[in-house]
Amino acid sequence: MNHLRHRLAPLLLAGILCSAACRGAATAETPLAAINGPAYLGVLYFDSGRGAFIVTVLPDSPAERAGVEQGDTILRVNGQYIGDGPALRRQIDRLRPGDRMEIMGRRANGREYTLHAVLEPRPPDTDFEERRLMGSRP
Repeated sequence: MNHLRHRLAPLLLAGILCSAACRGAATAETPLAAINGPAYLGVLYFDSGRGAFIVTVLPDSPAERAGVEQGDTILRVNGQYIGDGPALRRQIDRLRPGDRMEIMGRRANGREYTLHAVLEPRPPDTDFEERRLMGSRP
């Protein structure tokens, strides 16, 4: 298991939480720092060669609420083909907290689906979670 963690670490690191730098205006409900911060989907993935293979769906994340599951492969986001993990990241980089994302994917059983997620500001505790998942110390 430890060997697998170290082999997947660089791939997972590239896709940790699918975050992106964003811009926008604050509202009474959302602090300026959150609006201007990165968007957050809440998945860890690696390249499958034909999409972004979902290794982990983080609890209480937009991805979990939308119905994304561990073992899914994301194939399209907002109509754009996702050939690999970096393509997923680039699509999310174009979005900001509050934006709606259409996700087309395939379950491990081969069934294809379309889901919708509303991206959120990246939670402040996710940096620690990333280090824990990657096996490094805070």
